[in-house]
Amino acid sequence: MAGDAPDDVWAVGNFLPDAPSSNQDATLTLAMHFDGNRWISTPTPDAGPIFNTLFGVAAAGGHAWGVGAHLNRDFNVRGLIETWDPAVGVWHIADSLEPGPQRDLLFGASASSASDAWAVGEQQNSAGKFGTLVERWNGRQWQVVPSPDPGASGNHLNSVLALGANDVWAVGQRKDAGSPDHELVMHWNGSAWWVLPPADHGTASAARYSMSGNSDGLWAVGETTDPDAGGHRSSSAFGCTTSLKSSSYHVPGRIGQRSGA
Repeated sequence: MAGDAPDDVWAVGNFLPDAPSSNQDATLTLAMHFDGNRWISTPTPDAGPIFNTLFGVAAAGGHAWGVGAHLNRDFNVRGLIETWDPAVGVWHIADSLEPGPQRDLLFGASASSASDAWAVGEQQNSAGKFGTLVERWNGRQWQVVPSPDPGASGNHLNSVLALGANDVWAVGQRKDAGSPDHELVMHWNGSAWWVLPPADHGTASAARYSMSGNSDGLWAVGETTDPDAGGHRSSSAFGCTTSLKSSSYHVPGRIGQRSGA
């Protein structure tokens, strides 16, 4: 969910159609808008014939961008970006970049202005290895931004937070050969991505799923899974300041995970 103002808030996802004339085996994109008084479903296009979904949304300057994935006619998973045009009041599908040789998909989006939006996810190469995927809207078109892959066995990005054109954060997971998986936290300084050292969770694997904050401080939430504790999952939070100093915190409560911040 993302909002540009109290009367301009968007939520996205998917739905299964139930109309007799529709393909009831298809999964279709869904976008809902809050105008300050009520939620209204807005029609969205679908890039694939049977599976389409939106995982994240960003909003700025009256514009909105929904990001996710679709299954194309060749049954390949490809990233999906849909753009809300406030001038005409409709969603339309952005040009597909399809950077991954095998597949690519987008999980999170954030925007600092109508001419600066970001989307993150993952892409799979021809050898089957997953790498980070970052795409950026510059006010005219979407472009792939080169991003690091510090994990030897794979890397994924789940969420992004754009505080400004030169201050963007992304979180996910890195998979390191022969060691526990670590959270992946990256910062964009206007010219390149910088990877923060992962926190030490001992024998536990860690992942971050969502990020929120402002110039005073940031929070990212996710989970740790420890095989030495029977594979039990525990929630955890990651705190970071603009000085790039970070800390990891255990969140008390039941075994589980935190998916939103």
